[in-house]
Amino acid sequence: MSALMIPKPVRISDSLFLDAAKRLVSQTQPDVDQAAKRLVASAPGHGIDLSWVHATLRKDASGRVVGVRQACLPVPGSGKTAMVFISEPPITGEIDGAEIALAERAACIDATCRFLALHATDSLRVAQALPEVREDWAIRAFLGAGFLSVGELLYMRRTISPQGISQPSWAPNIDLVPFASLGPDRDRTLIGLLDETYVETLDCPELCGVRETSDVLESHKRVGTFDAALWFIVRKDRVPRGCILLNPNPEARSVELVYLGLARSLRGQGVARQLLHHALTSLREKHSGWTFACAVDRRNTPAIKLYESIGMRVFGERAALVRKL
Repeated sequence: MSALMIPKPVRISDSLFLDAAKRLVSQTQPDVDQAAKRLVASAPGHGIDLSWVHATLRKDASGRVVGVRQACLPVPGSGKTAMVFISEPPITGEIDGAEIALAERAACIDATCRFLALHATDSLRVAQALPEVREDWAIRAFLGAGFLSVGELLYMRRTISPQGISQPSWAPNIDLVPFASLGPDRDRTLIGLLDETYVETLDCPELCGVRETSDVLESHKRVGTFDAALWFIVRKDRVPRGCILLNPNPEARSVELVYLGLARSLRGQGVARQLLHHALTSLREKHSGWTFACAVDRRNTPAIKLYESIGMRVFGERAALVRKL
């Protein structure tokens, strides 16, 4: 098969759900067929619509469809985003070689995104993908389908200690208040504050402006379990200038550092370190022994060094890619 004969992706019917699922589950599982059946059975309960899958099809000599070659599955998430998953290379190797497979995956991704842009305009604004950095086959496919690389994310963690860590005192004109204390306009206040913290950010700056900040805030609330008592605003001269947002995930016994950001007027003064010390101290009573975790842009050297200084270590790396719909 030449590059000029790449099968055109199609939106699959229910008769192909299982075949598509066989390509979308991990190909290294001991029983791919059973994993595929579990995906099909559990999809509706997880908000997954397999009819949104776009795939290239395998046909026999008579033209009869006998399976799925490559597939792309979008899963709607919070904040008007969709996470996009694609078929892995089979253990036995690609049917027509790596380059044909790459072109097919890119075509499936593009067809899926075009479908979302036409049919989910009210609920989705951005498609995103987080392949592992070693998955070059996936990264190349997403880039080939018009996705923008917005950085490589390091995933860091440490255990929350019952002793906590020492907490430096705040400067006289700086204080910390609960998010809930901001009153009925707290979301609007935080949205404005988030925009301030994005100015000259070192954490995935390419994302700035890709989504409405109100959608970003909605995504922050949907990470784990939103608990307003664990969201804090730092003020300078009684004006909000930074924040630290923490969400617990009881099932995983972890607390996610969803966001830590400061306006320029508070940077370089040790405030971020104080916020982290406050976070770990405030978590020790109810969440001792849990994992404290975050994701950070590999290029954000000051943040990485700060997280390392409080005992956090890297446990995973992923490439972050997005495409506006």
